[in-house]
Amino acid sequence: MKKILNSYLITLFCFLLLSACSKDDETVVVLNGEDPVVTVENVTPLVGYVGAEFTITGTEFGMMKDAVEIRVGDNPVEVVSCEDNSIVAKIVEGTTSGKVSVDVFGQTVNTDFVFDVLGQPGITGISSVYGFSGDEIVFTGHDLGISKSAYKVLFTGTEESAEFVGNTENEKFTVKVPENAQSGKINVEISGIQVNVPLTNGFTVLKHATVSGLVAGEGYPGGVISVKGSELKPALLEDVEVQPMKVLLVQGDKTISAEVDGTQTTNELVVAKLPEDIQPGDYVVTVSTSFEEVATDAPLAFKVKEKPVVTSLSANSAHNGDELIFSCEHIDGVTAENVEVLFGETKAEVISVAGNQITVKVPSQLEAGNCTITLKINGADIALGSSAEFTVLPTPKITAVDVQNFLHNETMALVKTEDELVITGENFGTEKADVIVQIGGKTAIISSITNSEIKFTVPQEFSEGKISMTFADIDVPIEYTGMNFKSLSPNDDISEYVLKNYKAPFVPDGDDMQRGGEWMKPLDWVVENGATDVMAGFAVQLTPKGDKTAGKVLALQTDWGFPKKMTDGKVYQKVALVPGRYKLSGAVTQTVISGNAYLAVAGGGDFAVTTNAIGSTALASVAIPVNVAQDSSQSIDVEFNVTEAKDYSIGFVATLNAAQKYVKFQNFTLTYLGEE
Repeated sequence: MKKILNSYLITLFCFLLLSACSKDDETVVVLNGEDPVVTVENVTPLVGYVGAEFTITGTEFGMMKDAVEIRVGDNPVEVVSCEDNSIVAKIVEGTTSGKVSVDVFGQTVNTDFVFDVLGQPGITGISSVYGFSGDEIVFTGHDLGISKSAYKVLFTGTEESAEFVGNTENEKFTVKVPENAQSGKINVEISGIQVNVPLTNGFTVLKHATVSGLVAGEGYPGGVISVKGSELKPALLEDVEVQPMKVLLVQGDKTISAEVDGTQTTNELVVAKLPEDIQPGDYVVTVSTSFEEVATDAPLAFKVKEKPVVTSLSANSAHNGDELIFSCEHIDGVTAENVEVLFGETKAEVISVAGNQITVKVPSQLEAGNCTITLKINGADIALGSSAEFTVLPTPKITAVDVQNFLHNETMALVKTEDELVITGENFGTEKADVIVQIGGKTAIISSITNSEIKFTVPQEFSEGKISMTFADIDVPIEYTGMNFKSLSPNDDISEYVLKNYKAPFVPDGDDMQRGGEWMKPLDWVVENGATDVMAGFAVQLTPKGDKTAGKVLALQTDWGFPKKMTDGKVYQKVALVPGRYKLSGAVTQTVISGNAYLAVAGGGDFAVTTNAIGSTALASVAIPVNVAQDSSQSIDVEFNVTEAKDYSIGFVATLNAAQKYVKFQNFTLTYLGEE
């Protein structure tokens, strides 16, 4: 009990600390931690007059009666005392019989305990918590024998009192569900007194079900029969047991029941399983919901066919991706959509159903080893006998292709004729003659092979495409899906494969805007602009302002929100290059320079160049024109050699010795010129 008291005291303390007022003077409460779970075990006594006390026993009530609310039906009653395991409550004036509910710190428990308040009208029972319009509903209780004119019984959605059947009696009265009633509460008023109805959530007004037809007009013993319609499985407001649904197949004086699958059945579809021993033939189907037998405009005709038989399987072992053929009898009219094949729990692709054969593909994601095959046709399990035991053979698998020594991005690698590529994976074998490697559909020459690695050279006629391998005993080629490959030739523009965010409109990094929506940070670029305030890292200039898709230039600038002067301001990005000759180009769209500025390439990824020693700090550089008019564009180029594969950096650096100076670029291009 001490633990529970402490828990509620802590909760109250948090309440006091974390309560705050919103702008509308509403109290906003944020509580952290988990509340204890309140349970109700018993209520006693369950009958008494106004002023009578009753005790609720359970768990986790706490000891703060101000945090507890007890209701009988819709009527709040007085909380006399509260302990962790019991609450004493008192019936107050105006309370009528109803179900007891307990609320502790907002956690509500609705019980099925009905407290019967004596001395005034009380309803303690209702004959049904659901019904169709026109159904008769009986309310039971005490002190009910008053003239019908003193009653008002309103179902949800109605304004007129429900029609009474016969006269009221002291212990019961009967009404009809009104034609326009809706699911929800029933309000009962007797001689001006609001009388509780013992419903937790409300009364469900049912709609008559309809059947529109069968999903398929034929099936097999042990298979599925499905009936389409509406209002077949309506949800009830109260949690009560109902009659099971029925699907019956009638043939002459013989009636056979199909087992309804409650997990697949919905309000619009009834799914049932046919008995394994049902005999082939023609039947008429009838459907009963939990509430009525459903009438149909015409008989629902269904044909039970001879169950398919598998006579053989093309193989009892195969690789992933191989085709497997079931030879069958009695599969006339079957389509691929009617067939389901599982290898263990993995579904296989059904390629075709033709003649007496069903062809499927062994799933590519299976692990090598033994598994069990299951075959279903129209939902019926088809016996496979010993053919059900299947062995998945070790299948070659490509895990990676090493592209670290080639120009590449996440999806494309650039390779030259006679370049050597290395495939790593598993189950390759060791015989070159058993493997054909192709790249872009062109056959390559394998230089070496182990069970986990294949090396090959790029053929001369290669242009573009994926890597695939075909093995002697496997039907389907193994394809590497991780990356495409493309032929690299001198003077190719390689910008899209090596650079990132390299042309207008430049993509911003995040949503932060400054200077009235004029500036943002660029994605994939490092910016060192000398600013130590909010403008640090900003280099994308938006035109028009506020449009994050309109990053027209990358810029370094002084003043107008930036520092008045700038020494070695930089905008650059890291690139991975391999040996060869290259040309870096930049489209300068506007400059006013007092100082020095360069388009440059650096030998490391950190662009460690300076304007006063550009010749010794840069791998290559070209001076940026000092005065390029607005809205014009001037291209500048710098060629350079790379002797080893590693990270480099490209960008521009500027020292601006006065305010209101700037350097602006519209795009960058990187061209591969050829080998050194």
